Amino acid sequence: MPIAEYLKMCKTVAYQRGFVWVMVLLARERDAVYSYNDLKQYWDSYDDLTGDKILFIMSIANRREESYSSYPAHEIEGWRRLYNPNLLIMNQSVPTIPRWEFPSEKSIRKYRNIAIENNTHFISELCYEFNISEEDVPSIVLFCTEPFKESKPVVIPIQSDNLYISIKELIIGIQTELENFGNIRDELRNIALDLQELKSNIQRNVISNPERRYITAKTKLLHMVETGSTRIDTSMLQDAINKKDIHACKLFPQPIRGYLNQIIDLQQEYKEIESCITEKYSCEQQLYIKQNALEKAYDKKCDMLTKARCDLDLAIKKYVAELQKESIKGGRGMKIRVPHFKIGITFSGKYRKRFIEPFCDELLNLGYTRHDIFYDAWHDALINGVHGDDVLRQIYFQNCDCVVVLLSPDYKEKNWTGHIEWSAVKELINTGDDDKICLLRVDSADIGEIDGLYKNQTIAKTIDNMSACEIATFVHQKYKMLI
Repeated sequence: MPIAEYLKMCKTVAYQRGFVWVMVLLARERDAVYSYNDLKQYWDSYDDLTGDKILFIMSIANRREESYSSYPAHEIEGWRRLYNPNLLIMNQSVPTIPRWEFPSEKSIRKYRNIAIENNTHFISELCYEFNISEEDVPSIVLFCTEPFKESKPVVIPIQSDNLYISIKELIIGIQTELENFGNIRDELRNIALDLQELKSNIQRNVISNPERRYITAKTKLLHMVETGSTRIDTSMLQDAINKKDIHACKLFPQPIRGYLNQIIDLQQEYKEIESCITEKYSCEQQLYIKQNALEKAYDKKCDMLTKARCDLDLAIKKYVAELQKESIKGGRGMKIRVPHFKIGITFSGKYRKRFIEPFCDELLNLGYTRHDIFYDAWHDALINGVHGDDVLRQIYFQNCDCVVVLLSPDYKEKNWTGHIEWSAVKELINTGDDDKICLLRVDSADIGEIDGLYKNQTIAKTIDNMSACEIATFVHQKYKMLI
């Protein structure tokens, strides 16, 4: 089915299930080749990141001709039970999909290309439907699930071809407001459950229907007497009630006569009604007091949730604004788009042929691609220009999952490694993000001479006698620990 219609259906069910947003990847396959591959390979990580507040969806059909079919969504097998464990079958009963009903890994591989094809096919339609500019592709888009809230979709540019990093940075950017919203929402749910249980308890266990009619009639009768809304002889009224004198009712005007008649009838039919009510009525009053307190707490939490939602929306807008500002400004006016790499390597040129080039070739044999690895010889066009130093700093500091540093005796003396590249690596140390640094050592390089490293703390892998395959395997093990 068209992704716009699919999205509207998902928003409705997502709202019922408590999701705040529906997230869509707005990218054609050519825009985000590696992101699409990672979606399939690391979906559990994406699911854990988006949690119970963001429903990440993709529209999938078995064949292209089924994309515009009139079949209900739950009859289209292609997208069903695929990707997010929180994904729901869109039918009237709104069931969840158990983990054990998910397709095998083989089935996911089978449908992955169809998912990419279908999602790519509908990007233009989605842009048109929600008035999203082509300039915003590729990006991730958040759609508010609340049906009564008119709001434009939030478009968040993907800064690199690493979708996971983009989503993670978004979550980090709004983490405080997101946690506050989630906590208040959970508290509101608990109050609602307590209130529902209390109301059920009142209805089931406190006062029966005859008793309730008796209380209603007697309460209204006494109220009329106390307020003096009608002139009656209260002693005659009480005497008529005590004697259960049905004939005395005609002595009183309406509506007193009707209430008195109802009280006497119930007393005659239910002999112990007065004694039973005394105890039950007191218990009910206590429950009503508790119900009133819960209702007030519920209203207060609703107001707090509304404010928390506004704070969350503002946090997202602020994050997006800062992201756009950073994208436009860049380092010293830099406007080029720097891709994200799984592994980045900084080294002295002296060791290119001896270690780096064979080691990088071995990484390719382990399943990496040249797009996954920042080896300067493979990306010379990226760093070409008058601001190549800024590009290098951004790559090592922001755009690498794992930074491999080959420490050599001349590393700190070289202008590019010792001053530019190491400054970015040192910033990782200073910001506490040093887990992503993989230190290699060659030719007995003195660790103590490198600014920011200490001999009694730092451990570097000596690779003088290691083969290129062994070095690549070691770095791969380090990278796997990080993800």
